[in-house]
Amino acid sequence: ASALAGALCVNHSLRELNLSLTGIPDTGISSLAGALGENQSLEKLVLGLSGLSTEGASALAIGLCVNHSLKEISLRDTALSCEQTSVLASALCGKHSLKLLDLMSANLSTEGASALA
Repeated sequence: ASALAGALCVNHSLRELNLSLTGIPDTGISSLAGALGENQSLEKLVLGLSGLSTEGASALAIGLCVNHSLKEISLRDTALSCEQTSVLASALCGKHSLKLLDLMSANLSTEGASALA
């Protein structure tokens, strides 16, 4: 994952990155989050069925805060906890570039959905 993050830092043509079903660990999510700050060409990030932990969600949130190119984020089938949802919601607040947030089958709680509202 760190090699992928390194490539993402210098790539200016990739528009979509699909890491579904990869089981990417927290360290990989942290590397990816750092790369999101460098890469401003990526428009779609798919992390469905990734087994995102709370630590991974926090790292991802940091990357989302500094990225201004993402238009679509898919966290489909990730079973997000209320804490994970709240962390991500804070990062997404004011993201004017974001057009689509796919949370299909993410099993959001009422509190998690409220955090995103």
